[in-house]
Amino acid sequence: MTEVQGKVTELTNNAHNDPDGWKLDNGQNVHVPPHAFADLNAQVKAGASVKAFTVKKQRPDGTSVNEAIVVEVNDQRIAILPPAPPIPPKQPQSEEKPMKAKGKIVSFHENKHGDVDGFQLSDDTTVKFPPHMGKSLTKELKVGTEVSVNGNRHETPKGDIHLHADDITAAGYVYTIDAPKPPKHGPKDGPGHEDWMTKKQADEMLSELRAIRKLMEERAK
Repeated sequence: MTEVQGKVTELTNNAHNDPDGWKLDNGQNVHVPPHAFADLNAQVKAGASVKAFTVKKQRPDGTSVNEAIVVEVNDQRIAILPPAPPIPPKQPQSEEKPMKAKGKIVSFHENKHGDVDGFQLSDDTTVKFPPHMGKSLTKELKVGTEVSVNGNRHETPKGDIHLHADDITAAGYVYTIDAPKPPKHGPKDGPGHEDWMTKKQADEMLSELRAIRKLMEERAK
């Protein structure tokens, strides 16, 4: 880092003839990065005393300049910070538009868990549906089945286009794609989950408990 000090005699210009620094009365130049020059130059008048701490910087044309890191002017020390990173433009929210397709099923797709979650049509359309629908659909739909599909166009982060099915029609029958159902719970989750035990199983268990209780009462006499 080099200290440069002197009085401003005139502005210096870059290759585009835009002001980018000052020439001092001792023949030295002080270069200021373009993003900071306009604000800093507003405080510098011809004849003003300037002290700058600089580093050597090479311009695109091959010439070297003393680029200011800190400038002292009018009893004020000003640090020249790097330019703020550009703010990326807001990406428009992708809206899934309605999409239709018709053709023969040529293959089925499976997810990483081995569940069927879609199929490929003869027109190269990739159709997707929730994996919980895979078992029931593959019982009715086979490779070679002619289908028509209604749904929405979906673009993946990789840029692949999928048709997310709302309904699938085959042989005049419409298969509606349902949202996944919540999982069934076992007895540890408390009352209200009667799916885990049938009425017959409950009656058998109650009968066994009554028999054990009767046996214990007889032994106690």
